[in-house]
Amino acid sequence: MWRHLLLPLALWLTAAWVSEATEPLQARCHIVSPSNEAFPCYMAAFGEYVPHLEKKYKAVLPVPTAQNEADDLTACSEISKLATRGALVLVRRGGCTFQQKLVNVAAAGGNGMLVINTDDSALQLGTVEFESINAMALSTPRSYGDDLITRLSSADSPEDSVEIHVSSMISSYEQAWSRIKYLTSINAPLVAYDTFIEALPDAISTFDSVLEALVSRKSVYLAGVNDNDLSALLAFVVNCSSAFPDSWDATDDVRFIAATSAASIVTLLENQTQESKNEILLSASMRLLGRGYYAHAARLLSVVKTESSTCQLAFVRFLSGDLVSAVMAGRECRFRHIEINNTVDSLQIPNENFERLVALELSSEGKECLDRLGPYQTSDVNSSGRPARLCCRRRIASHDDDLGSISPRNRLVYTFQSTFVEELYHTLNIMGVFMDELGAFDESLAFFDGISRLCEDWSLTNEVRKATAVPIVFKSSEAISTFREQLEISLGSLIQNHKTKKRMFSSATGSELYGGYLSRPEESSYLRYTITPPTMFVGYQGDDVFALQRSLYATRSTLFPSSNAVFSSSVPEVTPFHTPKRRVAFISSWFRNHSVGKLLLGVIKRLDRRQFHVMVYRTVHFLRHSDDLTAEFHKEADSYLELPANLDAALALLRHEKLDVVIYPELGMDAWTVFLSHHRIAPTQCVFWGHPITTGNPAIDYFISSEYFISDFFERDPSKPKEAPSEDDRRWPGAYHSSTFSEQVVLFRGLSTFFTQPKPFRNKAAFTRAMLRLPENRRLYVCPQTLMKLHPAFDEVLSGILTKDPKALIILLSSPSQVVWKEKLRRRFRQSFGKAHHRILFFSTLPYQEFMGLLSLADVILDPFPFGGGVTTLDALAVGTPVVTQPSAQTVMQLAAGFLRYMNVTDTIVSTVDEYITLAIRIAQDAGCRQNLQRRIETHRHTIYEDELTLEDWNTFLASI
Repeated sequence: MWRHLLLPLALWLTAAWVSEATEPLQARCHIVSPSNEAFPCYMAAFGEYVPHLEKKYKAVLPVPTAQNEADDLTACSEISKLATRGALVLVRRGGCTFQQKLVNVAAAGGNGMLVINTDDSALQLGTVEFESINAMALSTPRSYGDDLITRLSSADSPEDSVEIHVSSMISSYEQAWSRIKYLTSINAPLVAYDTFIEALPDAISTFDSVLEALVSRKSVYLAGVNDNDLSALLAFVVNCSSAFPDSWDATDDVRFIAATSAASIVTLLENQTQESKNEILLSASMRLLGRGYYAHAARLLSVVKTESSTCQLAFVRFLSGDLVSAVMAGRECRFRHIEINNTVDSLQIPNENFERLVALELSSEGKECLDRLGPYQTSDVNSSGRPARLCCRRRIASHDDDLGSISPRNRLVYTFQSTFVEELYHTLNIMGVFMDELGAFDESLAFFDGISRLCEDWSLTNEVRKATAVPIVFKSSEAISTFREQLEISLGSLIQNHKTKKRMFSSATGSELYGGYLSRPEESSYLRYTITPPTMFVGYQGDDVFALQRSLYATRSTLFPSSNAVFSSSVPEVTPFHTPKRRVAFISSWFRNHSVGKLLLGVIKRLDRRQFHVMVYRTVHFLRHSDDLTAEFHKEADSYLELPANLDAALALLRHEKLDVVIYPELGMDAWTVFLSHHRIAPTQCVFWGHPITTGNPAIDYFISSEYFISDFFERDPSKPKEAPSEDDRRWPGAYHSSTFSEQVVLFRGLSTFFTQPKPFRNKAAFTRAMLRLPENRRLYVCPQTLMKLHPAFDEVLSGILTKDPKALIILLSSPSQVVWKEKLRRRFRQSFGKAHHRILFFSTLPYQEFMGLLSLADVILDPFPFGGGVTTLDALAVGTPVVTQPSAQTVMQLAAGFLRYMNVTDTIVSTVDEYITLAIRIAQDAGCRQNLQRRIETHRHTIYEDELTLEDWNTFLASI
């Protein structure tokens, strides 16, 4: 009787790693019966790995539950709990997916399943969906499987079993590698990525232990692992680093983890040649460079100690701001004709600047100037103890100087000790800006500090740049608070130091023309390479910025008197053509395919031309390129003009126009326009919410917004009387929620934007997850905002979703130029979320139609706080996807909540983080709830686009002020 008979069968996995991508999983196993008949079988691309050492299992048949009387052996429905421990359940092919079969087997307590094919061919158990299932899966041809089923079916009891022995002659890493090759061949990126991550030791998959090991040279996280296992792990990560296709978003992350893990492992192995070690270390150093780990890359390169690595190390030192050693080593490499083999695409600009700098002739005088950037060099003596040379000079311009159309009156001319010093100065500026925008904040400051050392006598604009620099990504909310305190202190010190130097200069020279009087802030050298003021990001930090913005305005006004000078034009006054219409001007750099342009094109197009002469002035000092949206502005404006880059010339032109009202669509995203806004060019000057924080600028009279963006009108208890305004409220009447405004806030009855409804998404039904390589068995939580909006406080929402929904995938978007920003966020997520951080996916910026497709595929859109989304929310609502938002946690205009309030679809507005997490998960998991919200959004979304009430508000406001 089978109950008392244990028939020994042996199961061996004999195939080695298979290199062919078309048949990567033909790793066979053999089931040997008492008559020595061999049963071939094959491993699956999912489930647990087959044990490397021999292990006993008992083959059994699935028994249907009372609710499922069908006895077709497919295991497609729930099966009874198995009384047999260590059971390998025999199931037939068909009826459902292989994964569903394994899920049911695992739920019944089975250790694995053996799938019987419908014919005698080899059966590949593959999947394009990843499930973490603690049971293994194998397959076998029909004739052999039928024989096993016959033996078990003839037993007296369904509990009878056949004992088999399972073992693998290849390691779990080799099995994982076989799976990944198969998954890449069928274009299943996320399953391949999950397979890669799940195969790694926990210390590697969370990764910070690897980074620590690279610096300390002690791989403590691998302590106790024998050489054989280390070699298998090394082979796995090295193979994976080249297996993933370039087109996959996950590939860069895999290659980074694989290369750096290999570097930490290879140093522990004695069986690796020095050549192979060097190759691995050099590869890892390039990956580390691309992510902003410059000290880690330098440590690896210093271990390699080849001529090529020494020259590469010079480039790394350059990136870190150590220009003295970098330039001297780079010149030696150039002399010896050794190239710097930088393979990191994002670092091409630094590479070009470094090569250009080291190629220049360097005299002894130029070397003295370079030495001023060294860590021990003082500003007044050189390395020999002699007085330092003056590397940079400035003088008041004369009529003999070629300043183009600019008047030389009270202007400065800058000269340099040599061509090398001039190139060094510009390189410091370029690299300071570049590293800042890359996300390498500390390295950026090192370059700006170099400017102060090189040209100390005329570094005012640079000192302002350093003092007002703001990081983009912070480790924590506490780090933000600490930074804000330091920023306030820096601004105070900057002004005080300036006043002290000015008094000393005036006392010594009898002149008032000290530094800032002649320094033109809009001509700051760093602004030749960026449009962005360093203070743009203060609004993203979650605090009321009123006091800070006032301090920044005071700083600019104090240090640069030209920002406040009474305008005196050499151009004769000419009375413009008389018209009874009010002359309304819009001034911005963003009349292009940009969120600001999209928000105001409809307003400019539809303003009442019986009352207003509408003028568009595009600032082109930095962004000269135009696009289709620019052409629309040109077409719709009554007059359109590009302002000259010289601020005085622009002011002369604008004042000559005798404007009645000026509208700045934003202030804070363009340094040149910020300086322009210091000046009064019209009796009434306004700012729109394109950058939704106060300016702190007394020259700006009104802040244009909507009552729907202010929670005070929606959260106040109507049964309680409104509190009388304080003295501060009376003085600054724009105090709302947690934001304060220096301007009078104008709250329109409409949304204040006449936004054109996005064009219907082409073939929405035909756009599938597969087109973006997204799995069907995951819930998609999409946060389609720029990385700067991902505040540490919002991490609690992301963590809660990942913890409470094991099928959650959170999708974020990033630009290819933001690799270091992204890595700093990844590191914060790793430290906060542990292994779950791998379920946060970063997509590269998508073309518009694909972006709209992603929004339509999302189960739910996450609006971040304290700085939420505007145009992206309008895009999401256009495709009907629910947007969850928490306006009570936002410290700027509550745009997403405002749109939802205006539509009267407020179900997705929450008050607490717990509510946010719960609702987001409910929408993603409950198709009925999600579809109901989608129907309501689709019914009411027309109200937020091309809002006629907004036009009435604009016309009334502009006619009455």
